[in-house]
Amino acid sequence: MKIIKWIARITGFLSVVFFLAFMIGEGIPGLSGEQNGQLITIMSLLGIAVLGYIFAWFREKEGGIILIFISVIMGLYLLYLSENNVLAAIIYCLLFLIPGVLFLVYGYKKQ
Repeated sequence: MKIIKWIARITGFLSVVFFLAFMIGEGIPGLSGEQNGQLITIMSLLGIAVLGYIFAWFREKEGGIILIFISVIMGLYLLYLSENNVLAAIIYCLLFLIPGVLFLVYGYKKQ
């Protein structure tokens, strides 16, 4: 059972590191541009996902629900932004969906 928890933590950590690198490389310099509404939305969603990941370390079930919810919203938003580029939306969605499902499974099995 603990293996599920650690796989969720490791995959979630890798997702957080990937998105934080994205935010540092693309997000922060892009905030000075005029058309930054989409970037602010993406960065807000990523911030909520990171907070959900941190919350999942202590409350696995609730944190997993947050990660699943925010990953679906992020996938749908990126599908809308990328003009129906399904592959890009699925990739970004799965990065937080997989750890979210694993945290949720561990939270239910732990009880």
